[in-house]
Amino acid sequence: MNKKLFIIYICLIGLVSAKELKPTLPFYRLPIRKNLIYNSTIEFKGTHYTSGSNTKTQFWVWKQNPDGSSRLIICRTAKNYRILEDTIRKDEEPQTTWAYCDLFPDGRITENISLQNFNPSQYFIPLPDDTIIAKQGWEQFDSTNQERTRYQLISNNLTDSIWTVRITKQTPFDSIYIISSNSIVYINLKTGLPIRKESEALQGYGYSAGKTTALTFLDSIKPLDTFKFKPFINELLAYFQTESTYNQILDKVEYNSPDVNSLMASAENILNDALKSANDSTVQALLNDDIASHEQIKNSLSEDSLWFTKTIDKKAVEWKLKDLSEKNHTLKQYRGKIVILDFWYRGCPWCIRAMPMINQIAEDFKDQPVVVFGMNVDKNKDDALFVADKLKLVYPSLQASGIDKQYAVTGFPTLFIIDKKGIIRDAHIGYSPDLGTKVTKKIESLSGKSK
Repeated sequence: MNKKLFIIYICLIGLVSAKELKPTLPFYRLPIRKNLIYNSTIEFKGTHYTSGSNTKTQFWVWKQNPDGSSRLIICRTAKNYRILEDTIRKDEEPQTTWAYCDLFPDGRITENISLQNFNPSQYFIPLPDDTIIAKQGWEQFDSTNQERTRYQLISNNLTDSIWTVRITKQTPFDSIYIISSNSIVYINLKTGLPIRKESEALQGYGYSAGKTTALTFLDSIKPLDTFKFKPFINELLAYFQTESTYNQILDKVEYNSPDVNSLMASAENILNDALKSANDSTVQALLNDDIASHEQIKNSLSEDSLWFTKTIDKKAVEWKLKDLSEKNHTLKQYRGKIVILDFWYRGCPWCIRAMPMINQIAEDFKDQPVVVFGMNVDKNKDDALFVADKLKLVYPSLQASGIDKQYAVTGFPTLFIIDKKGIIRDAHIGYSPDLGTKVTKKIESLSGKSK
């Protein structure tokens, strides 16, 4: 064989071998100026009721960004229904929500304010960038909600034209509400698009105990008239920027902020100014909804302020209660210590989500004059015992049914911080990702150890 031909032959063999050793990994190839339409059906069948929805989700592939991502405009219209025990179906009015995101070929998403009620990863899952990882499985962790999503390739061959991926999710609620969920998503390697997703979830505890099934599929791909929709998209993106600025101001608002009134007025002015300059009817409707919500926030803030005024720096109500082991405790016996009271019950998901932070606080201050109590208001003691065991709580929970009313608890969880003299010095209503940090700082302040 001619030496030159032999070298070419060897190179070709090498190329073929390399291709076999490193098969093509999937990546999203979104067609610019196209409308990807996905249809979804969801059905829940439970002990007390049946519900479901039919949802149409449109992804307008607006443009290609310089960083390689695609700008997506998202429109989701959901038609929800509910069937109660009387077997009468009640259909709700269709609800349309708008959002946008920048989606990278590997599934990475640039977060923004519009995505607070929509998760594009439900459609475009994150993809592996290595064949070994693809075969072993990969995962994504949401630190804010403490949720872990695992992805496992179940196709027999990485070079198949359709990738089949199993998705399992782990949340802080799984063991408490006896939840299991899994999905299978199908990705077409030739088109670079997800084409189908099948999901099933089971819940064994609570009013929402039952089975949920869902099916999502790529219905069609249609041309998108970018020239026609450009004015609307520009206004919509401007609206999202307004919403972001508005929420940044609200993040600074607390019940005891000295400038709470000026902050709320500034936030309201931003919405009103945006409404004056809006020309599109859809954007006007979104802004009007925000303005109506702002009024509700102001009213709620006023109620919270009044509640805190009546609560903070006031003497804590005395009590004598049993813990889950039937040991007696009184608030009075813990004078000289900082006392944390966390009101909760098993059916409150936000209570469960906050508990790991409360547990960490109890651990951090276990050798200091600080005592932490869960104030459980479940009617069935077994529910409290179940949660305490599953979450491995290091602090005792008291059987505190009725005490929540004496402390004027209006929502769960509600946490009180009581100083060494029995005076309530701080309180937190509801869950927040930084709850643990806030409580820790207050404890250190009351202990004289704040930095």
